[in-house]
Amino acid sequence: PVRVTGREKKKTIFGKVWCYRVEPGVFGEGNLIERPGSMVIWVTDDSRRLPVRALVKANVGKVDIKLKKITNPPKPKT
Repeated sequence: PVRVTGREKKKTIFGKVWCYRVEPGVFGEGNLIERPGSMVIWVTDDSRRLPVRALVKANVGKVDIKLKKITNPPKPKT
C-alpha cells in the first residue's frame, strides 16, 4: 500500500515548496523487501507532482536522494 502521511514544506531546487509526504509500503513481511526498513518520498503539492526527495532506511544503511536538476519541467497549472 501507498500512504500519504503528511504535508510538509521542503527546501528544493524550486525554493521552499509544500510537498506531500508519501510512504510506499515496500518493506516488511509480505512486501517487496521482506526486511525491516522504510521509504519516504516527497512530491510537490502542485499540478506537477514532482518527486523532489526520497529517503530509504534499511538495516544496511540509509540513502537520501534529492532532485538537483530537471530538464523541460512541466509548468504548474494555475
